[in-house]
Order: sequence, then C-alpha cells, then structure tokens
Amino acid sequence: MVAQRRTAEAGPKPDRPTPEVRESGRREGAAKRPPRPSRRPEVSGGDIRVSGESVRIAGMLDASGTAGRGGTLVATGGTVVLSGTAVLDVSGTAGGTLLVGGDYQGGRNAATRYLAEPVARARALTVEAGAQLRADGTRGDGGRVVLWSDRDTAFAGTISARGAVRGGDAEVSGKARLAFTGTADLRGTAGFGTLLLDPYNLTISTQGEEDELDASIAERIRGAEGERIEAARIDEDSVAKFACGRRSGKNPPSFGGRGDRVKRSGKSPFKGRQFTAAVILWAVRWYLQFPISYRNLA
Repeated sequence: MVAQRRTAEAGPKPDRPTPEVRESGRREGAAKRPPRPSRRPEVSGGDIRVSGESVRIAGMLDASGTAGRGGTLVATGGTVVLSGTAVLDVSGTAGGTLLVGGDYQGGRNAATRYLAEPVARARALTVEAGAQLRADGTRGDGGRVVLWSDRDTAFAGTISARGAVRGGDAEVSGKARLAFTGTADLRGTAGFGTLLLDPYNLTISTQGEEDELDASIAERIRGAEGERIEAARIDEDSVAKFACGRRSGKNPPSFGGRGDRVKRSGKSPFKGRQFTAAVILWAVRWYLQFPISYRNLA
C-alpha cells in the first residue's frame, strides 16, 4: 500500500517571527490500495497533520475513506481555532482518529493515548459554532475524537462519531477551564459511545444569570489579558441536546471527581431526556446547581 501523506507544519524558528498556520479551502489525504484481482479495491483514509504556534482552520480537512477505514487527522499548536466553516472528517467504513490540540487526556499516558507518537498539546482551543468534526463509521464502529488544551477550551461546534455497530468516543477537555455549548452524536445500533468532558472545575446550572454561556466566552478564552473564566461551565441546554435521537441511552450522565457538590433549586436538564452518548463529566471540583434525578428517563 502506498500512502499519500499530506502534512502542513510550521513552528517557531530562532530570530524569526512566530509563524501562523491558516487553513482554508479543502485538503485531502487518502491512502489508496491498488486493485486486487477479482476484488473491489478499498480506499482507506489518509494521514493529515497541521501544526504551528498559531493555527486557524476555516476550510475542509478530509482524511475520510471512501470504501475503507477513516484515516488520521491531527491539528495542534500553541493556540488553535476552528472557525464556523471548518470541517474535519475522518469518516469511513469504520471511523478514524481525529485529534485537535492533543491526544486522549493530553496524551500523558502512553498506554491510553491513541497515537504511538506524542502529540503536542495546545495551550488554548476554540471551536466556533458551525464547525463540524466527523468520525462516522458507515459499516463498523464510530471513530475517536479528542479536543484538548492545557488551559482553556471553548467548544460550540458539533461532533459526529456515529457507528453502524457501536458509536465512537469523544473527549472535550480544558485542563484548566472548559466552556461546552456544542453537541455530540455518538450513537450506534449496538451501543452508544462515550463523551468525556474534563475540566478542572465544573459547574452545570439551569439558573442562567452569571453562569450563562455565550459567544463572549470564546472571545475571552482567545484573548484578553487579565480576563479569565472563573470556573468551567457546561451549558445545560447543550447537555440536553444529546436528546436528538429516537433511541434513549441506557446510561445516564455519570459524574466524577472530588470536591464540593452544590445543589440548587431548578429543573434537572436530564430528566425525561434521551441521549446520544453515555456522558461522563469529570472534574477535580464540581458543582451541580440542580437536583439530580435519573428516574423516568425516556
């Protein structure tokens, strides 16, 4: 098999200005297998790598497989932004591996990370509304999607890692702070995949007011010196958007971590919902600002 490897890399060099990588339009990487006698040829996804001190992707990066497994796509840098027009695709007969900003849980554990080689970790990551990350499996399992930063992550896009068999797995994490207002669809006919949301501090609230998430969160994460998110926030409406499927998940969201638990009055966003993933929320300190009830789940 001869693989066509498409790589776009940029990094700081001594005594030169810090480079910036901008991706727009469509980039494809496909590993093509030559036809075999009396057998339909398979075309699996390729391998795409994008890196730099400042990375902004506004177009399509396509490492999908037309008749084979999805490929591998890695996009990382000091700061990474996926604009609202970005489409990153590693779909195939089975979903591939899509890593933005780092490997699974930052890639620190070689035994659990997805790639053998280490992936540089982003300091800050923003995924704007409209951005699409796809790792669907049309005949097998869904793929694996990771969005990671060592500091602040704001996610307002959509993840799709549906599987014809089992749904794929996704992680959206900010080691320090996380703003999650997007959606993830990890459904499969034989079982749902798992969505891991992993900041340091976590607050889920139905109260609105000061906990309300909007576009300003992404701007604050990207930028202004001295202006920080005080605690990670996950929008309850976004968590409830896992209810877009006809079939309900067998596993309600699970909560991990240590620290204080705060319950306030308000309707639980999970009650009576259907889910498109088994949701895991993990944080060192976590605050639940509504009564938790898993009874009468749809």
